[in-house]
Amino acid sequence: MLVSRFRRVLFCTAFATLVATIGSADRPLVYCLQGATVVPAPDQLIEHGTVVLRDGLIEAVGDGITPPPDAVIIDGDNLWVYPGLIDVVTILDKGAGQDGGPPSGSSGPSRAGADEASPGPVHPLSLVHPENRASEALLPFEDDRKRRAERLRELGFTTVLAVPTSGVFRGSSAAVLLKDEVPVSEIILREDVAQHLGFERESFGAGYPSSLMGAAATIRQVLLDTRRQEEWAQRYERDPKGMERPDFVASFVALRELVAGDQKAIFHADSANDVLLAARIADEFQLDAAIEASGHEWEVVREIRQAGYTLILPLAPPEKPKVADDDEALEASIRTMRRYLEA
Repeated sequence: MLVSRFRRVLFCTAFATLVATIGSADRPLVYCLQGATVVPAPDQLIEHGTVVLRDGLIEAVGDGITPPPDAVIIDGDNLWVYPGLIDVVTILDKGAGQDGGPPSGSSGPSRAGADEASPGPVHPLSLVHPENRASEALLPFEDDRKRRAERLRELGFTTVLAVPTSGVFRGSSAAVLLKDEVPVSEIILREDVAQHLGFERESFGAGYPSSLMGAAATIRQVLLDTRRQEEWAQRYERDPKGMERPDFVASFVALRELVAGDQKAIFHADSANDVLLAARIADEFQLDAAIEASGHEWEVVREIRQAGYTLILPLAPPEKPKVADDDEALEASIRTMRRYLEA
């Protein structure tokens, strides 16, 4: 799972709010939390546990650990200690480009408008930009971003997966530490964690795809084209005689690891049926996939269970239907009411 790879780092950062209140010049190097109930991993529980941190890293976790002589002792009686949580679908900054690129007004590359050619070796469809990387659009946690990070930490989150915002192929995500007022280079735990896909479409007449069927066809065609481009490039490298040089398309290069099974795919589904569609595509191309669900998957739970893919479920409940007066109540369907009640 994505979570397991970062557990040790996350557990360490669970104490960030403790050390952040002490000035860096006077900050102790060693802390020892004693007597707490510690949950180091799922299904593991340590009563009256001890956690030792040295230089910002966990040195020891367990029962009966002798505190280091140079440690600051913290009484953990009646406290529970967990590893930090990960929010696996987070848009960190609304200032970033809507395609996951640089913030508006920056000097970085961006996609062109409908009536002009896009710069660079990009895919001809504007919703296909897997070469975008969330790590290249990150900004430090300062001002409004700092306040947002503080709210997440208060809820127990210490790491987020920063995800490009839109597209059929949105780009790759980055695992980011929720640490304030430090350079971006210090908060990136891992870049290119997963390639993100969605069934987004253009409005009718604005471009392709403009339907769910078109979005699914786009995903399939781009993955097939990536395979073909990779085979062509390998053949050309072995013996270019009599062959045209393969075109360089950034989208196909960015998807090489995905189609080879070396990068995880995360599909973003807007409905329970979209989850099943994503599962069929993942099966077809043998993708290592997880699916961000809509929250209504109980409607087709048997089919989803048979598909066998990991779901990323939303924690927020659906919006309460408006039924305060008769006119509003008429607009609320039985399905909407049931989704709210069953959430």
